[in-house]
Amino acid sequence: MISLISSVTYPDNNNDIINVDNPQKTKVVEEAVKILDSAIDKNKEDLTLYYYRGLALFYLHKFFDAFLDFDFIVEKEDEPM
Repeated sequence: MISLISSVTYPDNNNDIINVDNPQKTKVVEEAVKILDSAIDKNKEDLTLYYYRGLALFYLHKFFDAFLDFDFIVEKEDEPM
């Protein structure tokens, strides 16, 4: 999952600017969100899943949904950083 997300969020060439509107990259991240949704349904207490879904949602400019995932982590974490 990590490599799937990082493969679309980092440019192939360090001189390139990340194009968040690239349909191919967007499709891959949307698929990652679906996989993370399914994983969270099976293990609602794994905060790492919420973290990665939050990152993917942020990438997709779904900022409020990303905030909800990050806020959930802070609420559940004993000692949030």
